[in-house]
Amino acid sequence: MDYSPAQCKQICELTYQYAHKMVFDICKDADEATRILARYTPATTEKHKSLHDLYQHFCHHAQNTSHGGNVIRKVFGATWQPERHDRWQILTELLQGFDPHQFAKKFATQLSFAQAVYRAYPDDAEQGFAEALEEYIGAIFELGHYFAKFEDGEAVYAEFDKQYAISPTALVRHLQDISGVEENPFFGLGDALLRDALKELGYTKYVKADTHIKEVAKKLAISTSDDESVIAEDVALVAELGGVMTPYELDKYIFLIGSGNFYQEPDAKLRDAYKRKANNPRKNYFVRMILEKLQN
Repeated sequence: MDYSPAQCKQICELTYQYAHKMVFDICKDADEATRILARYTPATTEKHKSLHDLYQHFCHHAQNTSHGGNVIRKVFGATWQPERHDRWQILTELLQGFDPHQFAKKFATQLSFAQAVYRAYPDDAEQGFAEALEEYIGAIFELGHYFAKFEDGEAVYAEFDKQYAISPTALVRHLQDISGVEENPFFGLGDALLRDALKELGYTKYVKADTHIKEVAKKLAISTSDDESVIAEDVALVAELGGVMTPYELDKYIFLIGSGNFYQEPDAKLRDAYKRKANNPRKNYFVRMILEKLQN
């Protein structure tokens, strides 16, 4: 990346302005647009969750695999899916109310847990679980046993904070180096999902290299890499050098611009105004606008 700190600041400011205008064009109130965008700042993250909440938090993030997230949520549901709340409740009961200590006591092996899942979801098991579902079963088993090693949520944060103080990359590498009781990769999460899970815990120096981040980063020459971890760190560096927002915020604003998914917004008028509508043309216009401003 060849951008100076002044240019990085300009990229960040223009990104915010573009997202702000998207909201303003719907609500026609600049102050209200500012308040709405404030819902996507680090202040909205919950630092210091309980051990139960941390377990559930990572189980939710482990659902978002690009190769099968929708399949997973169709069977197991999620807290944000009212129509499938009963299915998530079944899983919650299996996981002992997301108490990792009790879960680890009840299920010593992944096989014993998998068999319990098959019994709890007999119709789905009879149809044959997809590969993504089998991987998810493994991920939440490993998650339960990992968090069972900690006394409480504060102990988890203490461990994470120790590595994060070295560098954000150090925490990611530390977690990726962990093998579970079944020797599976930590959490079953890829690099992007792991960073996403961490940034939503209050670790604001992370960027999730999703489709929108990767596309914008490439078109703006912020990153020329195809490696998700490198892309994430290159985008985070723009925010760090710019000095006007956290990597968390730059991530959110690019996501909102790229996806049009104002998921925090209770007002359907804004929530539905851009979602899945002209995403690519909007991203292309956003990139051209920034490049033109940088050249002036």
